[in-house]
Amino acid sequence: MRKKYPPDKSLGEMKVNAYTMTLEGSRALQVIEVKKGKLEEYLERLGKAIVIMTEGGEITITYKIWLTQMEAFANLGRKPPEELQVD
Repeated sequence: MRKKYPPDKSLGEMKVNAYTMTLEGSRALQVIEVKKGKLEEYLERLGKAIVIMTEGGEITITYKIWLTQMEAFANLGRKPPEELQVD
C-alpha cells in the first residue's frame, strides 16, 4: 500500500498517527493537515487508497473532514481569541 501511495508531503503534513487494539480488532487514527488548495487532490488520492485497502472486505474505513480552529473562526466570519492567533 505504501509503495503504491507513499506519503505526499506536497499535499499535507501528518500531525497524528496512532494505533490501538480493541475487542473488535485494531483501530488507527491519522490526522493530516492538508495544505491550502490541496483538499480535492488529497481526497482523490485518499479515495484510491481506500479502494485498495478495503478490497478484501475485512477493513472498514471512515474519514471526517475537520477544520483547524483558525479555519472554523474564519468560516463563521469571526476573529479568533488572541491566544489562538499565530503570527
